[in-house]
Amino acid sequence: MYILNHCRISKGIISDSDGIVFDSQGNNLAYFLKEFYKFDKIIYPKFYKMDEQCKLAFIASEVLFRNFRRDDYADEELAMIFANSDSTLTTDMSFWDSTFAIASPGLFVYTLPNIMLGEIAIRNKIKGENIFFISREYDPKLLYNQTELVFQNTNTKIAIVGWVNYENDTSYLAKLFLVSKSDEAKNIFSLENLINLNN
Repeated sequence: MYILNHCRISKGIISDSDGIVFDSQGNNLAYFLKEFYKFDKIIYPKFYKMDEQCKLAFIASEVLFRNFRRDDYADEELAMIFANSDSTLTTDMSFWDSTFAIASPGLFVYTLPNIMLGEIAIRNKIKGENIFFISREYDPKLLYNQTELVFQNTNTKIAIVGWVNYENDTSYLAKLFLVSKSDEAKNIFSLENLINLNN
């Protein structure tokens, strides 16, 4: 298996396998993700309704899929294997706060991490396997083993694999990898590369 592309979003900087894609000069996450959305001319109105963690994952996936031949693969051949440390805790707390006045249905929707996967799946017509893990910290071994299992036991040919964690507008991290079963690329999908790439 090979890594076709990788994306990191942290501290106001978006980078991929070719280098820095966007530098917001340290602006907070809420501002700079909207800034990139406009800069990259993305058209997906639901973006504005997402919580910040979902926006973080969505933008990272948009960067991953740049120059990717999506039409070469059936919808069922794409999978997603994600993890983070807090599920949707920040949004859960915001929703809880809203219940003291009028509970917010818009926030409630994002109190499950699979909604993050769902938004990416809808955008990219992904109908294959998807799974979300909760881990105390970034665990490349978990992601590596689970990705291998998905490729071995399903008809998956492409997978988005990685970590998306949001605590607040200054403490967040997305590390995503676009993994292919057969397309040769510069980086082999290995435990070492899951550790060293995107750092």
